[in-house]
Amino acid sequence: MNDEYIYQYPAPEYMENFKEMVAQRTTNTNGARKKVIVCFGISMAFLVLYCLPFLNFIDTYLLLVAVIFLCATVILLKGITKKIGTHNLMIQATENDMVLTYYSVGATPKKVLTLRYEDIIECQFFDKSYTKIQITFKKNKHSYLKSYSQTGGEVSNLVDTMVSFELNPYSYEQGFFMYIAPDYFNIKKYALTDKILKKYGNINEYFTRLAESEEVE
Repeated sequence: MNDEYIYQYPAPEYMENFKEMVAQRTTNTNGARKKVIVCFGISMAFLVLYCLPFLNFIDTYLLLVAVIFLCATVILLKGITKKIGTHNLMIQATENDMVLTYYSVGATPKKVLTLRYEDIIECQFFDKSYTKIQITFKKNKHSYLKSYSQTGGEVSNLVDTMVSFELNPYSYEQGFFMYIAPDYFNIKKYALTDKILKKYGNINEYFTRLAESEEVE
């Protein structure tokens, strides 16, 4: 890729803030996972004690403590589930190719797709709110997918010619695929219909609304 971007998100001046946000989210989620393990371990320990016959004189209290820590485990798990739904896509696109860096919470919290448009086999949205997109491509030296573990090491992909991304609604990520990308590669069964324009507006209205929302924040 060269530096003649037709689209770049986040903008260079916001790049450091973007990376700090991603790093902080990962740290918070890893901490929450450790709390889940501790709470679950404590609840199991008290359940084992509850089953011991020579402690039957306090078995009610042991069971109560076990239940309390099990409830805490469930609450923490729900919190992690919400964090897993948090995701961000960094976009660097030129007229011929693009690099998409996807951050999420999970076994592979970072994926980097380097892609030449002519290598795209199929690209399509998978929901009516245009927040899930899947790209199938021909793998070669110009187009390839790299995935990274929580420790930052590169890991192999189960499928290295297809990738799916979740896009934040009403965002620069979604705006790229809805308004910019179709000028450079085909998105299957997608077009700016009157229905879409009525809901999301034209390109100027969409991105103006995003800019205005940033000013409010």
